[in-house]
Amino acid sequence: MVLPNPPKSPSQIPTFNVAPNAPVTDFNETLNRFKEQLSRSLESSLGVQIKPNRGTYHKPYPSHFDFLKAPDVEGPNLYKFSGDDSRSSMENISMFLA
Repeated sequence: MVLPNPPKSPSQIPTFNVAPNAPVTDFNETLNRFKEQLSRSLESSLGVQIKPNRGTYHKPYPSHFDFLKAPDVEGPNLYKFSGDDSRSSMENISMFLA
């Protein structure tokens, strides 16, 4: 679509301020105000009182332990008795009982 009378220069192009001048508020301030209003509302309507935040979970050891490499440990060499080798079943059982 072509305009019937296009503007000759950029200064003739009308500009619209689409963003209203909203007051700048601090997010934490707004969040705290919302929490207080919600707490008052729940207390007045349901009789429920919101308790203050508890501390978050902390591991009972320092965090650098999570990044330590585990030692290389080799598990026991266990195998089932197949009867294909030269050992008798009694020799195989005695190995586990000793």
